[in-house]
Amino acid sequence: MLQLPAGATNFLAPVLSVLQTFEGKALPSTFPDLTLVDPDLRNGRVKSYFAGVQQRITGNLTLEVNALGAYGRALITTDVINRSFSTLDGRYNNSLPDIAYRANQGFSDYNAMTTVVRYRIPRGLLQGSYTWSHSIDNQSDPLVGDFFNLTFTSIQTGETSEQRSTFSEQFNPNADRGNSDFDQRQNLVLFSYWNLPAPFVQSRAGIVLRDWTVSGLAAFRSGLPYTVYGPSAALPGQGLVLNNRANVLDASQAVFANPAPVPGGVQLLNPEAFATAAPSTLGDTGRNAFTGPGFYSFDLSLARAFHLPWLGESGQLRIRADAYNVLNHANLGNPDAQLNDPAFGVASYGRQGYPSGFPAVAPLNETPREIQMSVKVEF
Repeated sequence: MLQLPAGATNFLAPVLSVLQTFEGKALPSTFPDLTLVDPDLRNGRVKSYFAGVQQRITGNLTLEVNALGAYGRALITTDVINRSFSTLDGRYNNSLPDIAYRANQGFSDYNAMTTVVRYRIPRGLLQGSYTWSHSIDNQSDPLVGDFFNLTFTSIQTGETSEQRSTFSEQFNPNADRGNSDFDQRQNLVLFSYWNLPAPFVQSRAGIVLRDWTVSGLAAFRSGLPYTVYGPSAALPGQGLVLNNRANVLDASQAVFANPAPVPGGVQLLNPEAFATAAPSTLGDTGRNAFTGPGFYSFDLSLARAFHLPWLGESGQLRIRADAYNVLNHANLGNPDAQLNDPAFGVASYGRQGYPSGFPAVAPLNETPREIQMSVKVEF
């Protein structure tokens, strides 16, 4: 049975019974935000395509080229409506606060081309895959900063109050068309493994050198996009722009060609090249119009098998060591893109994954070198 602290509200109880307990009372700050759902809300539509060709060049070498894409329409989005400054008197309904409006106003376009080259030998494999892709949408995650207003719980979702899933301009889903938050144009991944051959001479050294497997995984990726945000000011009757974007004064000087090092990172953006948009005006920089630094990683694995005849013909003991980020390389993350922040434009070392609005989804964050040991008995 759910035990609640004294004075707490059970938001899992029927809505009517919960609302009755607030009759004639001022709502506390922990009360969830209002959410309005389109009564005609429906499942989104997706059209996809795929075409590929594979050619065996030699007995060991194979080339594969694929093209694929997906187009989503009527996707679920969130808009914040009933905003301040919507009318000369304030909101459309001054008795209500901001309202999260859930509807089918989203769209997305994804296209990609992949090339895979494989070279096989009896004792190993070398594979290289390159992917070029481009993803465009008008909202990548409808739950960021929202999801039933989790401020009344102890759950931390990683978002800030400054960025919340909404269209920048109220009732205008087309204003935020741009690169998807996860748009990553180029990915090159190299993978290989090699089973070391047993020495021809059976000796003590030969016993030590045989039955080893070496494998590696290297990835080189282009950066993820980001938006340069600016302060939001509004004029009565002209509406409040949320997640407002900054104006760019000189596009050629916005990103430093040779970023200067600063403690913990580099100064990537030039503050002098940006300015705050006029009140109730959307900034002229696009959503996710800038691309962050690229990054790379290298993982290595070493394994040795010891045959155990007393466990049968296939019996063996396998010892394996995996080294993740074996070079202990720290990549640059996206810069602080909030104009007027003291650290605006600074890209710090140690990439942090993009947090989802759904608290069950944890971002993949960069870690220092990690070595993992494992022992496995097979029979």
